[in-house]
Amino acid sequence: MANVAEVPKQAPVQNNLNMVNLKVRIESMKQTNGNFYTLVTSPAKDDFSKPSQFIIRSSHNFGAIGQVIPITCELSGFVRSYEYTDKQGIQQQGMEGKQFLDLVS
Repeated sequence: MANVAEVPKQAPVQNNLNMVNLKVRIESMKQTNGNFYTLVTSPAKDDFSKPSQFIIRSSHNFGAIGQVIPITCELSGFVRSYEYTDKQGIQQQGMEGKQFLDLVS
């Protein structure tokens, strides 16, 4: 019987599908329950549109207000369903999405 070569174990491949690279300017930050929540602005895609703003959650302060830096974040979130009654008294079902950007580097 021939010897079968053992295949070396490989480290699990990290899923990078939920990673996003951003160039941002830090606008403000606050610390709550051991986490930092930093409001950042990313550049507008053209001269006639508004820049996007995001809140980045991190375990540490990653820059000074006014500083422009590149960051990598992991995008996560969930959808919550809820019921409500509209103005005509009809029962409706709504959905609310919650997204999180967690600082990676």
